[in-house]
Amino acid sequence: MLLPDKPAYTRLRFANDGVARCDNRARTLSVSLEELFGEPDSSPRKRGPMSRWQKHIIAIAQLPRAKQKFVAQMLEAVLAQAQQ
Repeated sequence: MLLPDKPAYTRLRFANDGVARCDNRARTLSVSLEELFGEPDSSPRKRGPMSRWQKHIIAIAQLPRAKQKFVAQMLEAVLAQAQQ
C-alpha cells in the first residue's frame, strides 16, 4: 500500500503533476500533447469536400508540361489584367 509520506507516492504525484501541467498548457494553446512536443498528430482528420480550385490544380498537374506552362501563362495574364 502506498502512503502519502512514502517516496514512491511522492515521485508518482510529482510525475502526474507534470503531465497535468503539460495537458493544461496544450489545452490553453489549443493543441494536442503530440503537437506540443513536436510529434505529428496521427489521427485522421475529417475534411470537407475538395474546393473547385483544388480540383483545377489537380487536373492541371495531370496535364503534360507544355500544357501546364500554357495554363500558367494564361493565369498570369488574367491576374496581371485584373491588377490594372
